[in-house]
Amino acid sequence: MLSICIPVYHFHAQALVSALSAQLEQLDIPGEILLFDDASTEFVQENLALNSLPHVTVRHLDTNVGRAQIRNLLGNTAQYDWLVFIDGDALVQDDQFLQRYLDHAPGHPVMVGGTAYQEEAPRPDWNLRWWYGRNREQVPAALRNQHPNRSFTTFNFLIHRSIFQRFPFESSIQGYGHEDTLMGLKLAQAGIPVFHLDNALIHDGLEPTDRFLDKTRVGVRNLMRLYRETEWSDALGEDVKLLRYFRKLERLRLQGVGRVVFRLFRNPLERTLHRQNPNLLWMDLYKLGLCCES
Repeated sequence: MLSICIPVYHFHAQALVSALSAQLEQLDIPGEILLFDDASTEFVQENLALNSLPHVTVRHLDTNVGRAQIRNLLGNTAQYDWLVFIDGDALVQDDQFLQRYLDHAPGHPVMVGGTAYQEEAPRPDWNLRWWYGRNREQVPAALRNQHPNRSFTTFNFLIHRSIFQRFPFESSIQGYGHEDTLMGLKLAQAGIPVFHLDNALIHDGLEPTDRFLDKTRVGVRNLMRLYRETEWSDALGEDVKLLRYFRKLERLRLQGVGRVVFRLFRNPLERTLHRQNPNLLWMDLYKLGLCCES
């Protein structure tokens, strides 16, 4: 009945998998937990040891296939009709997580549970990722349901197997970012609504600011490639707030000016983003500058 699909990369998923295994035992329904490690070199044996838990199958890939392809591999391997995709750096907040999804599944073939962050700030050099998550990603379901397909994320969602088989993740997307943006658009175009509920998991995989900015640059490059090189250009331009601002610059023929200004102020912007409690307006300008450079 329920296949829980967890991609993991350089993270020890014991707390997450143990909690989910215990919940499946409590529900007493057919279920499985598939943990696929995308060719990590850290925590390999620790994650493989989770094979001893009830319902759990761990597989370590020899070659890194990327965020989109490993999710497709998980979904194609799963044997049950309802697939719950969870990132390997998540933490379960209570023992009703799976039950809430099952309670709402009838009539909702795609559901997003949401993302939460710890209330206490991490060490200072990890602060940007936590601050961004608390202010941009930790959003109650009532607000996410106002634009449900725009708010689709891969961190924690349920999807019926038949829908996933029709709309797998775009495997050409490499690295960090926007495979979920494209899936949300595909579902919207097909008339398949995304339902959001308050069933959040904690994002525990925070990272230093430098690494988060590296991932941001990769994510913006992915977004701009999709915008410039695919048939989804117009839909992305309307759906993604960052692209809506970039398109205004394009229409005013100010992309070149934006590129020059960004190159002048890039280093000061990055220093600002390393501060405690950074102003996320600067993060928005930083990403817009990356668009102008692409």
